[in-house]
Amino acid sequence: MQFNYYSDNDLLMPPIRRQIANRWMRRVCGEMNRTVGEINFQYTDDEGILRANRAFLQHDYYTDVITFPRESEQEGDDVIYGDILISIDTVATNAQELGVPFQQELYRVMIHGILHLLGIDDQTDSERELMHMAEDRALMQLVEMLEERNYFLEQGGAKFFKYVDKVCADYQAAN
Repeated sequence: MQFNYYSDNDLLMPPIRRQIANRWMRRVCGEMNRTVGEINFQYTDDEGILRANRAFLQHDYYTDVITFPRESEQEGDDVIYGDILISIDTVATNAQELGVPFQQELYRVMIHGILHLLGIDDQTDSERELMHMAEDRALMQLVEMLEERNYFLEQGGAKFFKYVDKVCADYQAAN
């Protein structure tokens, strides 16, 4: 049950509160009756993710995340394994376009990859809607975990709270 974090040679590792992130991602997996075997996060730039997108998916465009599920012959179907490739460049661009902090967008993309490993797709409109709802729910759980530790009081996360208030309102309106 582990998460590993890597970055390309010349790329700085993004700021991640690993202990909290790991516990959060385990919780999200647990809610879907799955446990974490091993999940590797590889952080790259736009060119790195474009190369991977071309090589493995035959797609010729930039993206924020590519997920590669792996199977283990030693574990049952309830244990997930995978590799998640994330473009830090695209995460930064998305954060700027959405007007949200970089770290918030990074966590959204990380959980997006986890949700793919859990079997949630985003190819159709209805699948994308389900994915967005699952991302928003997971982000709310992260905020709750951070709030429990007074992280936002220490770090001044008012902007993130405004976003979460909007997410909560949207989620409640949809349900």
